[in-house]
Amino acid sequence: MKYIVMFVLLFVPMAANDIDNILMDMEVNNDLSTKTKKENNGIVKVYTRSDLNMMNAMHLRDVLKSSVVGFKISRYGLMDPNTLGISPFSSSNIRIYIDNQEISSTLYGSGMVTGDMNLDFVDHIEIYTYNPSFEFSTEPATIMIKLYTKTYERDPGTTLRAGYGSYGSNVFSATTTNQIGDYKYMIHVSKDVDNKEKSNFGGVHDVSRDTTKTHGLISLYNDKRKFLLSVVENKKDSFLSADWTGDPSQAHIDINMFHVGYEEKFSDNILFELTYDTLKDQSVFANDNILFMHKRNNSWNPIQSFDVKDESTVITTKLQKKSTLGNHDLLYGLKYRWKDLDYTELTFNNAVHLPYTGVKK
Repeated sequence: MKYIVMFVLLFVPMAANDIDNILMDMEVNNDLSTKTKKENNGIVKVYTRSDLNMMNAMHLRDVLKSSVVGFKISRYGLMDPNTLGISPFSSSNIRIYIDNQEISSTLYGSGMVTGDMNLDFVDHIEIYTYNPSFEFSTEPATIMIKLYTKTYERDPGTTLRAGYGSYGSNVFSATTTNQIGDYKYMIHVSKDVDNKEKSNFGGVHDVSRDTTKTHGLISLYNDKRKFLLSVVENKKDSFLSADWTGDPSQAHIDINMFHVGYEEKFSDNILFELTYDTLKDQSVFANDNILFMHKRNNSWNPIQSFDVKDESTVITTKLQKKSTLGNHDLLYGLKYRWKDLDYTELTFNNAVHLPYTGVKK
């Protein structure tokens, strides 16, 4: 009996090690990033779904905190890793992709407007630095964040998440995958209410960074075609905004972002892509005394309230082909991007200043 016990004690760790090795091999072989990751396109860091679960990463900001990108909130309450002074947004060099389609806007680039999105629809994330952006992005980029959606082949069924936190914060998300004929689809909806403790910098008013974000995403695909639809509504208290006194009486930003994209592979080497992005936002800032100084008609005027509405559109199309010549890989094709920006409402001190004559396109 003594020998049997010794045998069992020795056998269990060996068996456990074998099982761990098998599971690790299965995870590596089933990791979708082995198909999407491009090792020769800069330095890449991959976060698999298993990694995201172990990190308890519910939002993209949870990943960026431990990445080379970093995590900073601007004085406007926007996630802006390169935030600088009073500039509304300084991180347009960071590009965000969902299933290889860039989420873009005229004002915010790929907008870290989407930077705090819910990650329950994500299979894995790839963060590229020092990449040759000509292969991926239409405009220069030093950092690319590529999110890949869950697929029916890997995650069939439906997942739900609900939670409640301090200051009334709460989250709900639902993600489902299924198949219709030879098309598979993924549908994701989420609503995140992220409330934080109010701050006061010795003024009359408290400043807030509360945010409510709603996101809907649909991915429809087969072996040759992919259709992607993303709709984001983001309502946020914009903290200090453009106020230098630390005591704004109003500071609020409403953002509505819409993305639709179509991709088709005519062969293994020829790819066509067309995307359409539009963003509408309204910024309302005010101070009881003075918000900032504004130069108009060669004179400086004190501004107490500022209300602006704008709309921007980005259309991008791409046709590319890959081939080989001896031991060399060739990539060639065409990319075109059209941008438009228009201020539909511009109000200083409750006085309308339109038409706007600045740069629109």
